[in-house]
Amino acid sequence: MESLGFAATLFSTTVVFCGPLLRAQRHEVVADGYVVNGKVVVRRVRVCGVVVGREERRGTSTLVVDDGTGTVACVVFAGAGAGVVASSAATTTSRIRLGDLVSVKGRVSDFRGVRQIAVDVVERVKDVNYEFAWHLHVIHMHNTIYAAAANPLPAHLAPDLLLAKAAEADAAEYASDALLDVTVESLDSRKLKLQSAIHKYNSLERRDIPSLAFVIKAYIEYHQFTTVEFDMVVGDPILSSLSESFLKQSSRNPNASISSIQLRLLFAKLFAVLVKEGFMFKSMTGNTQEDSYQLIRHDLNLGDAVFNAIVKCCGGKSSNGCWKEFADTGVPHDMIGLVVREKTDYRNVSNSQIQRSLKILQTQSMIIEVIPRHFSPI
Repeated sequence: MESLGFAATLFSTTVVFCGPLLRAQRHEVVADGYVVNGKVVVRRVRVCGVVVGREERRGTSTLVVDDGTGTVACVVFAGAGAGVVASSAATTTSRIRLGDLVSVKGRVSDFRGVRQIAVDVVERVKDVNYEFAWHLHVIHMHNTIYAAAANPLPAHLAPDLLLAKAAEADAAEYASDALLDVTVESLDSRKLKLQSAIHKYNSLERRDIPSLAFVIKAYIEYHQFTTVEFDMVVGDPILSSLSESFLKQSSRNPNASISSIQLRLLFAKLFAVLVKEGFMFKSMTGNTQEDSYQLIRHDLNLGDAVFNAIVKCCGGKSSNGCWKEFADTGVPHDMIGLVVREKTDYRNVSNSQIQRSLKILQTQSMIIEVIPRHFSPI
């Protein structure tokens, strides 16, 4: 596999400590890949530690494993659709108790913002010397075998080759643009993701709106915008060129004349895709609400997301600053929290955080508390 440019750890079970696994970052290119210690790309891992917690739910059993560097949740799926391997793991799990030393193998995943291992095999270890030997084994593997084989990026996606392919795909203008005029050595993940998105889009035989929206998303992430002006994105020459080629392909006429209205309608659809997937939301304040969008970030936009959730709860009727349906009782706090989590990417935001955001909006005179836990717009 390494001769083809792939890290061997992608296709094998990698031994790791829990701490580095919890800190591992999602890989920018490799699907379901995680980068451990900044260089080792993994999908399946094996950990060993003491069971310090367990939870039984319908269809799943969760073991919390602590190896001294951190604790990771190991989820065992049971039931009719779990498969032979998972059913065997579930049987073994039923005999494991708190304080037992276990060895767990499975696939790394994130669920609701929590790193976990979907268990394939779990073994109870009775040898008292195993844990010490395991620590030495992990250290040895990371200092020798994995260090020599580390290759976070497949060769066909290496920066120099990717830039060359992007140039062949008529995206060379990005390489000469002042904002993207960088050497291969200084190419970071955001620039790589943008180049990769352009190349992938241009390599498609039939291009669709989601694939073009992915390019727009990579463009926004590259520039690290927090507020996105619609007209600014529409006016970008490269994005406009890609959009024009898309419209010509859709019309099946390579010589078709594309109007500015057609371009704006297409960009409106692209923005709608990004809004639907929770990447950003349309600003509901100011005089340019139709042309201004904000990226959804916990540290910046939770208050705005809550405010937009109130609008959604009230059916979007905000004339004269009053929503008649809730003029007397306001919007229940629990309903606002539900909409925030359902309509945005704030799946893991607690009710207390949403409550604090509501209080901030109240101090800004954007809403008033009609009765406890019920809010209405000013």
